[in-house]
Amino acid sequence: MAAFEDTFTEAVDTLLTAHTPDVGTAWTLQSGDNTNLMVRALNDTLVSTSVTITLVTSDELGDPDCYVEAELATLSSQNGRYVVLRAQDATNFIGWILAGTGGAGMRLVKVVGGSTTNLLTMQGVTGRVYRIEAEGSTLRFYEDGVQQGSDITETAFQTETKQGIRANSSLSTLDFISTYNADVLGGGSGISIAVTEVKSNRID
Repeated sequence: MAAFEDTFTEAVDTLLTAHTPDVGTAWTLQSGDNTNLMVRALNDTLVSTSVTITLVTSDELGDPDCYVEAELATLSSQNGRYVVLRAQDATNFIGWILAGTGGAGMRLVKVVGGSTTNLLTMQGVTGRVYRIEAEGSTLRFYEDGVQQGSDITETAFQTETKQGIRANSSLSTLDFISTYNADVLGGGSGISIAVTEVKSNRID
């Protein structure tokens, strides 16, 4: 179990900031419009409903070495919807975005002052889980648990500890993601091994 988990399940359409996650405390508006991100009850997905650049974060993990992952709900271009970690603010972060339907549509990016640099590009697939891991100056990107490409060296935002969702300034009511998880590395998704001392009495 991760420190923060959400399957976006509601009986009626609900603002993300008024929605209670499955595991964790709350979604918190950091900047932008509180009405921008909404949980759609019809099919339990997250959608964007405003034109204001908005950053909403999950529970603060307190550690920049962390991961964030989400299940992609559609192959339609998301026009600036990002799943982010190491977020300084709404225009400075590491994140993934579905920018199109082609072979470079799914992108791991660095955004600095609103300027985007592609770190990795690939084909996105609906229903698959995309995960960013950040460890020191190393980033890794996964699709359904399989690393895509090689480790990426990136020194930006190494002390930032926020993760969540960033929505851009263009309106889209398309489904975005259907699950979201975040934790520190070695947290709930890791393997714990307990060592037990074994004693024996020897008789010669």
